[in-house]
Amino acid sequence: MKKEYRPNYWIVIAMFLVAWGMVVYARQAENRVVTFPIDTREVPYSIAGFQMVQEQDLDDLSKQMLTPDAYIVRNYANEAGYPVNVLVIYGHRKETFHSPGYCLPGGGWAIQKKEVERIPVVAPDGREYEAEMNRFLLQKNEQKQVVLYCFVEGGRVTPSIFRHNWYLLQDRLLHRPAMGALLRIIVPVADNEQRAAEIARAFARELVPIVQHQLVGKQAKRTKE
Repeated sequence: MKKEYRPNYWIVIAMFLVAWGMVVYARQAENRVVTFPIDTREVPYSIAGFQMVQEQDLDDLSKQMLTPDAYIVRNYANEAGYPVNVLVIYGHRKETFHSPGYCLPGGGWAIQKKEVERIPVVAPDGREYEAEMNRFLLQKNEQKQVVLYCFVEGGRVTPSIFRHNWYLLQDRLLHRPAMGALLRIIVPVADNEQRAAEIARAFARELVPIVQHQLVGKQAKRTKE
């Protein structure tokens, strides 16, 4: 005769209490997070042969919903007038970050292709590696644009918002300075998609290390203090 399995309710209760305690601790860590100011002027006005032509403000609704610590919204252009839009949002709160993959489709734009692209970059410590970024091809009527975006947390770059939020939570729990960034690059397709993608990659190769340096440098400084 098979012995009937009966769960040990004390173990179940203990596991529940441990999980509840971790949730409470994580919420307390959210309130005592160590952060630092970001100087957006460290992002250069000249990137990959393109010059900044316009600096914009984040719309009021986005500022209210995301409550970012700092941000840049800039339009760059080369000598021929070819435009590139750059958005970087810095913050230490979970609600500051959202996935552009959810909000990019809209206003008539539809996702035609999406994939993860590996961009060769040089980290602030001189290490060469490949940063993973989401790459989207959007289309509205005859218009197309290439979008690259990723999340940066200290020295780590990821295309996943879930992994990004986990990295931020780890820093909070360990009482380390917690600050991350969403980096997004939009390039309209003029002649062909590959040309637009190459311009986006050129921007990413310069921008990702700059944003990493902003976060890693300040984190290291605050940790020593």
